[in-house]
Amino acid sequence: METDKLRILGKKSKPSDTGKKTVRPGDISHLLGTDCQENIKIILTQTLSKIKGLFAIYLPGENQQSCPLVQTNCNLPDTDSFPASLLFKRPFAQGGKTHQALSCITPQDREASDHLVQSLGIKACIGTPVVHRQKRIGTLWVTDTTPRFYTREDIACMQNFSAILALEEERLSHEQQIIAVEKKRFRDLEKKLKQAEKMELIGIVAGGVAHDLNNILSGLVSYPELLLMQLDENSPLAEPISFIHDTGLKAADIVQDLLTLTRRSIHQTCVLNLNHIIHGYCNSSTHHRLKKNFPNIFFKIMPDPDLLNLKGSESHISKVVMNLVMNAAESVQQNGQVTIETFNRYIDISMNGFDEIPEGEYAVLRVKDNGEGISQTDIKRIFEPFYTKKQMGRSGSGLGLSVVWNAVEDHQGYIVVSSEKEKGTSFDLFFPATRDKTENFFDDFQVEAFKGNNETVLVVDDVKGQRKIAQECLKILGYIPFTVSSGEKAVAFLKKHPIALLVLDMKMEPGMDGLETFKEALKINPKQKAIIASGFSETQRVKEAKQLGAGQYIKKPYTLQTFAIAIKRELTAGD
Repeated sequence: METDKLRILGKKSKPSDTGKKTVRPGDISHLLGTDCQENIKIILTQTLSKIKGLFAIYLPGENQQSCPLVQTNCNLPDTDSFPASLLFKRPFAQGGKTHQALSCITPQDREASDHLVQSLGIKACIGTPVVHRQKRIGTLWVTDTTPRFYTREDIACMQNFSAILALEEERLSHEQQIIAVEKKRFRDLEKKLKQAEKMELIGIVAGGVAHDLNNILSGLVSYPELLLMQLDENSPLAEPISFIHDTGLKAADIVQDLLTLTRRSIHQTCVLNLNHIIHGYCNSSTHHRLKKNFPNIFFKIMPDPDLLNLKGSESHISKVVMNLVMNAAESVQQNGQVTIETFNRYIDISMNGFDEIPEGEYAVLRVKDNGEGISQTDIKRIFEPFYTKKQMGRSGSGLGLSVVWNAVEDHQGYIVVSSEKEKGTSFDLFFPATRDKTENFFDDFQVEAFKGNNETVLVVDDVKGQRKIAQECLKILGYIPFTVSSGEKAVAFLKKHPIALLVLDMKMEPGMDGLETFKEALKINPKQKAIIASGFSETQRVKEAKQLGAGQYIKKPYTLQTFAIAIKRELTAGD
């Protein structure tokens, strides 16, 4: 029956004034504001004023066969019959095609017996699907108390209003997604704030206890030491008094951990190198005792010779190294390996650890083991004081990782932990790097041997800070530096000014990357020399650039020494 009505619709209907009925999105755009919900109500009001009828309604959702929920309406009477009404459940798909559900309601139609139809005296209705990206997301309906067949102009008008509704729905969906993201970000920040407040409270309590313990421990540490100085080394009292002294020192270490939890800011900082700190720890009595207690564990040291420096407290960083290595050793049940590694890391896209790690240069300390690993449930709590699942008496105080967390926070650093049960755990600590030098920075590297002769060098990098660093390094090394922020600007520069060497960042957004820039540079000067500086590993595009003639590849963040050697080698290649 519905198919017949659709087929004969145009023949039985009287033509209407197209100019009055046809509506385009631009015709009502001046009525719409920034509130999508209000805009939808305005669209329904305009729909009812053009089509004329009892009420207009918009029903979201793809399945009209279920009880519809009202999104918004215009002039809808207050009635309880609406949710169960058959009127708005007409099928839109017939014979594999999508139609408008419209008709004059006759006594023979099943809808004629509907309670809503009878109570409101509805004699006709028209509905058009609201479609977004080829998917039906709702339906726009208009009803009337006068028997009528709707014209083609009516259909066109309804379709245009449905299209405008679809645009508003898209905007509304986008706004809701943004709100959802912001709510999640707020929840995450709230969770981090609660964690920080809890750590701070525990630290205050621990600090108060620590001060009292220090007074008690003074006697346990100082008096045994004085007694040992007065005793003969062969005295039978020497061994038990030495044991008391060593026990006092261990207790003092725990107290020092408690004091670290007070989270006092580090007032005395200096330029440090993680390699030097690790070297000092590995030659300390503390590490020798650890190796003695765990004879089946191999400790592997992998320092990066070009490691950037950091600013901080040497005693605090030493404590971090000691606690991480001790924690790793205790995680290995039998034979195993603990690796202590350092390397530089340049982050140009923020990454997530326990906190979001912003862009920048970092000196990274990695301590990993092949032990029992940490479950995903426990990994969220490992930095809480006294939270431990290790065997009592076999491990420390339960404060080791809390000390690590607090020390890294005090150095504006970040922690990334990865673990897999029965395969091991890796702690990566990101410390903001500095180009400041330690006192013996140039002991093994003589700048004079790698100085240039006023050769021109063009640095192409989309990060302003990286351009500044490279520019200062080039000045120290005796080169004439130029900098641009994109591949397009580099090509324009090269067309006007010949350059001895290009220093290319590999990934630049938006626009040309390092490989595309080098290809264009070769068109200008087929013998153009270049080196590649990138924060990523040597990718396929880097290899392709090297095949085209780019020479040295250096990984960000680079040291002055690495930079100087790469430039000198490239400029003298072929001489």
